[in-house]
Amino acid sequence: MFLWVALKLNESFANDIRNKVKAINQKYNLDEKALELPAHISLKISFDILNNDKQLLIDKMVTLIKSYLPLKVTTNKIERNGNIIWISIKENNKLQEIHNKLDLLLLNYGISKHEFDDNFMFHSTLFIDENEEKVKEMYDVIKDLDVSDNIKVDSIIMGESEDGINFIPILDIVVKG
Repeated sequence: MFLWVALKLNESFANDIRNKVKAINQKYNLDEKALELPAHISLKISFDILNNDKQLLIDKMVTLIKSYLPLKVTTNKIERNGNIIWISIKENNKLQEIHNKLDLLLLNYGISKHEFDDNFMFHSTLFIDENEEKVKEMYDVIKDLDVSDNIKVDSIIMGESEDGINFIPILDIVVKG
């Protein structure tokens, strides 16, 4: 079982950006699977966990992340990383602390750091597609869209997947603050 953990983005901000890129995507027909999940800032790459440890780990991650919420994040710009297009999130001390503490927590469950963890790039994925040429073309069209904003984040979202690819949301908690 794979888990994914993130901070949920403000829906009005996310919907505005998503509606714009979906309209443009009608020409390129990139896979929109990433847009089916709630808009979010990834805190770690997804990871494999034993089912018998799942609920305890989820509870511990929620407790850890809640202690940092609400927090302000700054969306930066649209970037491309290979076959992925995302909105970059400016790194800040709280995001980095959450990421690092999640790494330590996961080590207690025998889950090693991923190679991406040492230079983790906070982001909100828009598209992932196998056709890198189409991704490049789409990126060239949307890269200058203004996505910069300061956003209050007060929600934790998690998902699970049997295959590490097709995630379904399993948790959405709003932290009042």
